Amino acid sequence: MANTNLQRDLLSNAATATFLVAVKDISVYQLPDIGWHSGRFYVKLVLDAVTHELSTYDANGTLHKTGIIVKFTIARYASSRSAAQMQVNEAVAQGKDSFAQMTSTSRALVPLMQGAFEVSTTIMSNIPSITSNWAPLLEKIKLFTEIVDKISEIHPYAKMAWSILSATHKIILAQRDRDAAVSHLVKAMDDIFSFVHEAEPVSKIKSHQEIIVVMTKQTTECAYFIRDYAMDKSFGKRILRNSFMSDADSRIKLYEGKFKELKSAFQERAVLQTELTVMRLMSNLEDLATEVGLNDIPYAEGARFNTKQGCLPGTRREIIDEIIEWVNQPNGETEARVLFLSGVAGSGKSAIAHTVASYFEQLMRLGSSYCFDRTDQAKRCPENLFSTIALDLADLDPQWKRSLSQVVQGKRAIRTSRSPSEQFETLILQSANALTTTGPIVVVIDGFDESGDRAARRPLLDIIAKKASNLPSNFRLIVTARPEPDILDALDNGSKYIFTKHMASIDKVSNDRDISTFIETRLSGIPSLESEWPNKTWCRLLLERSGRLFQWAFTACLAIKDGDYGLHPTERFRRVLSSTRGLDGLYSEILSQAINSHDPLIMSRFKLIMGRILAAREPLSVSAHAKLYCQDDAAGFLKIILRPLGSLLSGCTQESVPLRPLHTSFFDFLKDKSRSKLYYVDPSRHNRSLTLLSLQTMKSGLKFNICNLKTSHLRNADIPGLVTHVEAAILPHLAYACRFWADHLSATVYDPEILGELWDFMYNRLLFWLEALSLIKHVSIASRMLSSISRWSQNKNQDIVLFATDAIKFVAAFGLPISQSAPHIYLSALPFAPKRSLIAEHFLPKFPRILSLTTGKAEDWPAIINVLEGHSGPVVSVAFSPDGKRIVSSSRDQTIRVWDAEMGNVVSGALQGHSSFVLSVSFSSDGKRIVSGSADKTIRVWDAETGDTASGPFEGHAASVFSVAFSPDGKHIISGSQDGEARIWDDMGNVIWLLAGHTDSISSVAFSSDGKYVASGSFDKTIRIWDARTGSMFSGPFEEHTDSVESVAFSPDGMRIVSGSSDMTIRVWDARTGNVVLGPLEGHTDVVISVLFSSDGRRIVSGSWDKTIRVWDAETGRVICGPFEGHTDSVFSVAFSPDSRRIISGSGDKTIRVWDAETGDINSGLFKGHANSVYSVAFSPDNKRVVSGSKDKAIWVWDAETGDVVSGPFNGHIGPVLSVAFSPEGKRIASGSQDATIRVWDAESGDIISGPFEKHHDAVESVAFSPDSMRIVSGSSDKTIIIWDAETGEIVFGPLETRIDSVFSVSFSPDSKRIVSGSSDMTIIVWDAETGDVVLGPLEMHLEPVFSVAFSPDGKRIVSGSMDKTILVWNAETGDVIAGPFEGYIDWIFSVTFSPDGKRIASGSGLGERTIRICDAETGDTVSGPLEGHTGPIYSVAFSSDGKYLVSSSQDRTIRVWAVEISGSISNQLDGNINLIESGVFPPDGQYIASTSYDSTFRVLSNQCDNSGGARGFGDSSKLEGGWILNSASRLLFWVPPWSRTGLWRPRNTVIIGDLVTKLDLTNFVHGDTWQQCVQ
Repeated sequence: MANTNLQRDLLSNAATATFLVAVKDISVYQLPDIGWHSGRFYVKLVLDAVTHELSTYDANGTLHKTGIIVKFTIARYASSRSAAQMQVNEAVAQGKDSFAQMTSTSRALVPLMQGAFEVSTTIMSNIPSITSNWAPLLEKIKLFTEIVDKISEIHPYAKMAWSILSATHKIILAQRDRDAAVSHLVKAMDDIFSFVHEAEPVSKIKSHQEIIVVMTKQTTECAYFIRDYAMDKSFGKRILRNSFMSDADSRIKLYEGKFKELKSAFQERAVLQTELTVMRLMSNLEDLATEVGLNDIPYAEGARFNTKQGCLPGTRREIIDEIIEWVNQPNGETEARVLFLSGVAGSGKSAIAHTVASYFEQLMRLGSSYCFDRTDQAKRCPENLFSTIALDLADLDPQWKRSLSQVVQGKRAIRTSRSPSEQFETLILQSANALTTTGPIVVVIDGFDESGDRAARRPLLDIIAKKASNLPSNFRLIVTARPEPDILDALDNGSKYIFTKHMASIDKVSNDRDISTFIETRLSGIPSLESEWPNKTWCRLLLERSGRLFQWAFTACLAIKDGDYGLHPTERFRRVLSSTRGLDGLYSEILSQAINSHDPLIMSRFKLIMGRILAAREPLSVSAHAKLYCQDDAAGFLKIILRPLGSLLSGCTQESVPLRPLHTSFFDFLKDKSRSKLYYVDPSRHNRSLTLLSLQTMKSGLKFNICNLKTSHLRNADIPGLVTHVEAAILPHLAYACRFWADHLSATVYDPEILGELWDFMYNRLLFWLEALSLIKHVSIASRMLSSISRWSQNKNQDIVLFATDAIKFVAAFGLPISQSAPHIYLSALPFAPKRSLIAEHFLPKFPRILSLTTGKAEDWPAIINVLEGHSGPVVSVAFSPDGKRIVSSSRDQTIRVWDAEMGNVVSGALQGHSSFVLSVSFSSDGKRIVSGSADKTIRVWDAETGDTASGPFEGHAASVFSVAFSPDGKHIISGSQDGEARIWDDMGNVIWLLAGHTDSISSVAFSSDGKYVASGSFDKTIRIWDARTGSMFSGPFEEHTDSVESVAFSPDGMRIVSGSSDMTIRVWDARTGNVVLGPLEGHTDVVISVLFSSDGRRIVSGSWDKTIRVWDAETGRVICGPFEGHTDSVFSVAFSPDSRRIISGSGDKTIRVWDAETGDINSGLFKGHANSVYSVAFSPDNKRVVSGSKDKAIWVWDAETGDVVSGPFNGHIGPVLSVAFSPEGKRIASGSQDATIRVWDAESGDIISGPFEKHHDAVESVAFSPDSMRIVSGSSDKTIIIWDAETGEIVFGPLETRIDSVFSVSFSPDSKRIVSGSSDMTIIVWDAETGDVVLGPLEMHLEPVFSVAFSPDGKRIVSGSMDKTILVWNAETGDVIAGPFEGYIDWIFSVTFSPDGKRIASGSGLGERTIRICDAETGDTVSGPLEGHTGPIYSVAFSSDGKYLVSSSQDRTIRVWAVEISGSISNQLDGNINLIESGVFPPDGQYIASTSYDSTFRVLSNQCDNSGGARGFGDSSKLEGGWILNSASRLLFWVPPWSRTGLWRPRNTVIIGDLVTKLDLTNFVHGDTWQQCVQ
């Protein structure tokens, strides 16, 4: 311990303490120490340190050292001592004695650090009570607070520290000396503030106030730590959980360095550079280097607080102190997370918000501040609030940043989400789980009433009111707003989670004092006022005139001090006093001083300039306005008018600062003629000029590659420094013109001058405009802007309407890639646009060096507009919102998602709550709610904006809820269930009526448009109409369908009902009589699962399990559009948009597709092939033909070299054809079908030679000829295998019964003596083909059903592919596994086959992978592939007999033939060839490759990789993700629209049979770092 000399020399006057805790280290520092001696303020940097290792007892009472070291460092001073100092010294001595006694008594601290986490409620009696040390400390801090009361920079932090410690004192008393370590920390802080007993005049403190400010802030940090330490039982748990300061030594040195810097600065009175060191509990900070980019998360630039807009120092102390006290309440002591500060315009609430934000920013406690501004709603919009807060918090706390990065990693939809609810749930709440900062985190939201109209701000209000309580306990959310009714209803409703404070509750005396202080301070530099109105009468006069509004005082002071330079300040003062009371009078007076209302020229300029400022859709600076005006010396004229208005507008004298009213009431004043009179400004009169100015600005400013992007391989979000480039290249006035020209156009009448500028824009700059929108992240507004042209022209110019309409379709089709990567406007969108597109016709010649399509280019815009991907299970229900802007979908993945109908991005969701499939969703008529029905037997109602559960779950159904809908007035919900009942509920979940009568499941329910009736369709094949008011049956049952009724819907007028059925027909019924008025409508080839009328009742849309959508004339029954084909699985749900222009469909392929309902058949004349999934393919023995069998029940034979039809279709099966095989001589084809039969066909004529073979009782899954052509083997879902005579169809033997389940695959051995089978029972069996005996097996190793089996060419091996995503190779004699399992596949293996030489195995995989792989049959190593191209599961693969080719078929309805002997690594680099590369030669230096190809070209290509690190271009293994073709480095090559994806030709393809086969010519394609050369 320290000796007596040290005790005498100790002076307890350090100004701050920081308590650093680590798993192996606890340190208490007193920094820096302050003293007074001989009238001088000094620091002496001689330190003594005491260290002690803590010990603990184990369960047996044995004492153990913990490895935890407590270091107590104290500054020494040599100085004269007073009696007070002696008392302090005694306290220090007592503290050190107590410290010495901590030998084996620190049982509270050590268990805390080592995992017990339950703080002991008793301390050993030899540790002095903390209460004996706390009182002196509080007294000294309070005295210090009083001393610095007039120093505004210090006072709030000193008072804050005292307030926190005072509250903590009570906690400590209640807990009775919870921890010895805290006791010693209190002693240290007592030493820190002992210098106040010797305090010299305040002037001395002022001389060091910068340093003392930091000291007091540091003390506040220490106070937060002690409080949280004392209160939070999980505090130690958090420390250990986060391995706090694993780099303890280096971090402690960092702190020590900062403290030394602070001391040195104090000694030398240097300019303080030290930042406040804040206690943070963070883990593994070095991991932050791996965080993902957060650049594409929306951020509102300029929305943070402004220190210049805060309260004048010394004013508003009471309310600010009250807010600070609320913020500093211990966590858990109050449930309120939100403080709502309400006040009328001008009452000063924003100044308070800015001041509080500034205070807590200085303490590094400000999580974020967001100031809404009515004049800047484009940037400071509700959709940017929570994303901005999340990013600000990431900047504050590295742990938050890492957590945020983990939350959004690989989830671009979440990063770019515009949904406040989704942002709050993911970016805020999920990220908050990792927040470990001690003390409060403050978020300030100012001017909430300016966030938008009631509808716009409602989602935010709901989140703040209902979800803020979910924030961490140390979060404090401060919201200011005017007392608007909706805001008061949400935030001033007595909720225990919201603390409300009204500005009107501030007492008059305090308010007058603050306004007087403000006035006196602002005008104290004008001596003439005191001369004219002595004894500060001038101040009292202004106070009385102010109406107790701070904004009035603020504006008046500005006007008096900086007003009209032609008037003396006293003259300006008199004019202000003479103005009528209130802000209006003051505004009028200031304008009269600044603007001569009697001068027509000046007034015209004022109205012009202010009119344009008011008409602007977002604030622009003087510089931006000047550039937008396109006039000489425009800036000069602007300054002449605006400079005298500095008391009313910000930015008047600063060219780059946006022009904004200092208070929004000024703009309200100008736009109200009854208030502003002579100075009234009508902004609507300026839209014409702003339209022209915007178009002219784009004419001069837009150009190709405006930001000089270096590569086309990156998404915008991944380009380093793009934001800086955009700001430099797309200046504010140009960005404004790009975003708002259509808004101004919509507010003008048809005008030939504007028409001329529009034509120039559309013809010359349309693509450049889209490029700019891409770079400034506003592509989503393009369609709306282009639509304004049609409305504006009023059919006076059809040419521009047609051009604009085509541009809208261009944006609808390519908006996604355009928004993600600007170069692909030219590289992807243009080349894939249809031949008849006006955009393509006009612009393609200007871009000669882009890819082109040699085949497969659509003639006109296809019906498909967009494909929405995101669900992980089948999409079973879809619906449009009433305004058509959103789409809701539900899925078997148990979630609901809400999508932007224009861009296709998720705006809300995934909404989770149901515990099983969500089978039905629907919007309410106002679009504010969504109802859902689920297989979990419940109904839920959701807030459509926030995603919150609005009500429910409604329970009562005994089985799955198949269908739900709102009544038109939104007060009731109808549900239909598998339990055979329909129920009408009120919006609170009470059952109003139980509709009973159906004898089977109710599949569909619907309200009539007037809400009086309900229609229900059932599996009992009937439809019934119910009176919704009484629950009784009104009419029915309607009985015409011959199978289950799957869907019903009323016509808009309620007079008709449309129904879709499992009988594959559609009927239209008279709703009253039940008579069929139209139908049956036939055309679908499978269950009609969804039907709906268009909004005008003239059309009917239907979706079917046959994967198609059709549009029917509701009067004639004629198909007028469709079939729309593209889904690769059953269509489960369809819906019209409210304007009937679009159709959406949800499918088992997990996607939602958006279709143009006014486009006819999407067939371009290039379509050929099957109409449904192709389940089986095989080469003929001579390799010249390919046979295919499909779900469409047909069989075709194709030319293997050209893809042309040789013969077919072979019709006869009445179910899907599941398996086909050529006979060994190639003259016959055997087929097995789901209709349980086998047929044998003449391969040339298509005639049936024999069959049907009918013995199986279920689907025939697989057929194969014996090598001698004499027999056919078949495996069936009826669990049997039969061998047939191939000529007569007689059973040779069988059925052979397998163990328990379906036989999916059968095959003969090469010698015809054995048969191998694979089954859904996960086994493989080898049978004697002569006797039917089992000769081997069952072979068990697969963990899921075996889909495919085959013998090797020598008959010695068997290969099997399974649902377990593995391939095995078995010894065909012993049954041993001799190779495999071959793993690495990510989905089911549907088909496997050996190559003719037995060295390779080809496989086709399911939807999750959709690739073909060719692997080494011994090692499983991939020797070719994965071959990408199919867009659905690959059901069948087969080698040609020479092994050079492979044929594959898929659910995507296509057949592909691949050349499989070419090296994959070379072919991927040869991006110029458009067809199979026939040969390639390397010269000696290896730098180039000479190649010839079936595309009739000879090329010499570089054998070098591009600078992106990937292969040069498009190859067989190039992945297709979200429409993007990626190179081997996952960089962007080009984007393929939905209609070209399925038939996209890959380099190894020699034939593709299917929809719109698309071949690319990449000869002139420039991309990557040469993309800029694409333009002429």
